[in-house]
Amino acid sequence: MRQIICYTDSLGLNETHNIPVNEAKISYLELVHNKLKIEYPEIKFSYEAITGRTAVLLKNDIIQNPIINNAIFVIQVGIVDCAPRVLNNTFRIFVSLIRPKFIRKWIILILNRLHKPWFFRYFGHRLLVPPKKFRSAFLEAVNFLNKGHNNKILVLNILPTNYIKENIFIGFSSNILIYNNILKNICIETDAVYVNLFDNMMPYAEKHLYDGVHPNYEGKKILASVVFNSILQNIEEG
Repeated sequence: MRQIICYTDSLGLNETHNIPVNEAKISYLELVHNKLKIEYPEIKFSYEAITGRTAVLLKNDIIQNPIINNAIFVIQVGIVDCAPRVLNNTFRIFVSLIRPKFIRKWIILILNRLHKPWFFRYFGHRLLVPPKKFRSAFLEAVNFLNKGHNNKILVLNILPTNYIKENIFIGFSSNILIYNNILKNICIETDAVYVNLFDNMMPYAEKHLYDGVHPNYEGKKILASVVFNSILQNIEEG
């Protein structure tokens, strides 16, 4: 393989808008790159991380480029597609005003487990990218990359995510399993490699996702290790 090209959402950024001051300003992809420079200094490594990138935006970004051969592609999107099933502003404000605080916390915990469609039909918004549209766009992106000769595609699934803030219920992560299953099936259909970040991060999600979405430095090291090992395996097989 001559090069490794990564397309990610904000998970691949060095820092996000709400990163704690004491956190290291380095992305997990930079950690991967640092390891690769030691093992395979001759391989070119590049990545493009964009906040808010959905499967549709990923597809549009990929298909506008020329076909590339002899490359490993690492693609990771999904949390923006499946997470915005959030409560409307009026209901969120109502919850934030509940006192005392311990009662509000119990209500938030209960709401976070309400996965019934009727609840969000009246109090929330629909998913930003429905499952069928997500699948169609992601599949088109993978198929385009597969047009190149001797390419490998690594599909990173979606991290476990918790959208509860300190005093306002934001959303929930139950849809992640649905979207991860879509990604897994696409990998089976297209002979892409399914990289399971979800299971690797799940035991550490509460500790190493500093805002419930983005990993801290220790979390980035976990992701970097999983992705690096997957890349290494496919370099050796290629």
